[in-house]
Amino acid sequence: GGEILLNVSDNGTPLEALNPQFILNEAKLSAIAISIYLGAIAKQSPFSRDIKPLFLDDILIGLDNENRIKLLELLKEEDVPEADRIFSNFQIFITTYDRHWYEAARLNLKNWKFIEFYKGVDGPIIIHKNQSNIQRARAYFDSYDFPACANALRKECEIVLKDKLLETYSVGEGIKGLVKPPNLETLINNLRKFYLDLSLEPPQSLIDSLHLYKTILFNPMSHSDLESPIYKHDLENAFRVIQVLNNLALPTRTLIIEKGSTFQLNLEGIDYQANLAIASNVYLVDNNGELSRSRVEVIFNNWTREGIQFARQTGDPVIPIGNNERLQRIKNNPFTIENATAAMNSTYREKGLPQVEEEYILRNTTKDGLSLYDILN
Repeated sequence: GGEILLNVSDNGTPLEALNPQFILNEAKLSAIAISIYLGAIAKQSPFSRDIKPLFLDDILIGLDNENRIKLLELLKEEDVPEADRIFSNFQIFITTYDRHWYEAARLNLKNWKFIEFYKGVDGPIIIHKNQSNIQRARAYFDSYDFPACANALRKECEIVLKDKLLETYSVGEGIKGLVKPPNLETLINNLRKFYLDLSLEPPQSLIDSLHLYKTILFNPMSHSDLESPIYKHDLENAFRVIQVLNNLALPTRTLIIEKGSTFQLNLEGIDYQANLAIASNVYLVDNNGELSRSRVEVIFNNWTREGIQFARQTGDPVIPIGNNERLQRIKNNPFTIENATAAMNSTYREKGLPQVEEEYILRNTTKDGLSLYDILN
């Protein structure tokens, strides 16, 4: 009559007379039920060779985590000889409402496909790993899973910044930066630094918005009321900010002078010579068709005035600066051409000579017969 009769005992003590269905806890009863179910499937397997679906709909809820993992191991049959395997030819579906169990299963079931289903505004929302971060973020948003939406937006923001920034701006700082990916805070700061290094005004409104939503939103635990209208409104704004970031066309640059290149400055009027090094790469910058040049900064490695090495800018007779002052000069490096010109003009004023312009300093700073002015222009 299709009955399945069980003899149940606990540590050798029979339980038949004690109503085992009331004595055994839910986990034990679930284990017995699952065993019977899978045993029936195994018995029927010869009758379904071509199509073998095995659909397990939240049958693991009654089991503790240890026994859930045991059941997964049973289904995988990794340590079972080929001839003794029962479930290897089945297409197995496992469904659950338990997010923790879903994530635990992902760690234990390699090469399985994981899909999330949600109730959306206009019907079911399906999320799978082949979707982009922004697609997943939109799906999570439509299904009111706001923390997951914020996480997906954070990943999208990081990817967009890494794709847009040059390699030198998309790594972390120091030795750890070579092996540890930069965090979002570093990437946003590097976007600003990229513009400043090219002597351009950063897109400050965008940068401020990225910092804002990183702080209040991309960490999904920022709010305790995750379904509040305010949180939803912030997410809508974050989608727009990331779209602005996606549409941002970063300036392009062409190297003019490489960092470390050395030049000689010779100002005959005040009998001044100096050995200069370029402090950072100098670029020709194209910012959406508007051409400019990154700032020129120089390091004074050595200088003489009227034959005196490390001479003071002013004073008669000419005397060298002391060691402490030289150390301070080193700390003040690098100098912009504007600052260097101002320093030279203190000597010109003392000599009663006309003041010079930055162009004059650039034209008298040379390398291999070319002036710094000619190279820059």
